[in-house]
Amino acid sequence: MYPITLDLTNKKVLVAGGGEVALRKIKRLLKAGAFVTVVSPEAVNGIESLYLENKIRWVKNKVVKEDFADAFLIIAATNDNRVNRDIVRHAGENKLVNVASSPEDGNFHVPATLQRGSLLLSVSTGGASPSLAMKIRDDLSDIYGENYDQYVRFLQECRECIKSLRISKEEKKEYLNECLEGRFVDCVEERKKFKEKLMVTR
Repeated sequence: MYPITLDLTNKKVLVAGGGEVALRKIKRLLKAGAFVTVVSPEAVNGIESLYLENKIRWVKNKVVKEDFADAFLIIAATNDNRVNRDIVRHAGENKLVNVASSPEDGNFHVPATLQRGSLLLSVSTGGASPSLAMKIRDDLSDIYGENYDQYVRFLQECRECIKSLRISKEEKKEYLNECLEGRFVDCVEERKKFKEKLMVTR
């Protein structure tokens, strides 16, 4: 497996299936900025609500080969394993296809993820044990709490500032390493002092 993070902004994604599993996938795809089309004769209330709010496109039919034509990525999330396997076969080799119930049947897995602002941690067992991946993800959530959202923003601001400083590469590296010290994770005052120090260096 080759780990990768995809930018799905305005990308066309097809979700085959209208159940709760499909709904969970759809919500994550929308959060990633994808343009989602759902193909399913019926759908749970959550999917119908997203359709009525014009957040997704809903084709109220069984999935057919033609549905895959302009899809960048395909999620097979029906409750019929045979249909899911048919989706993989008909999608072709050059499409990204995930099978929700049996990831090994597709050509990519969706890892368990933990997001804190711009910080995204992904855990995968290559489909061997999704439960273990989720357990490790939950363990990491205790280490990397909500405070990491602001901390990562601080790191980004400092990095941009340090890059603009007229100092040597070695000095820039020292500043970048200093940003990683634990005192900055929770303490707003320490972050403020450090940024003031950088401004003086300009």
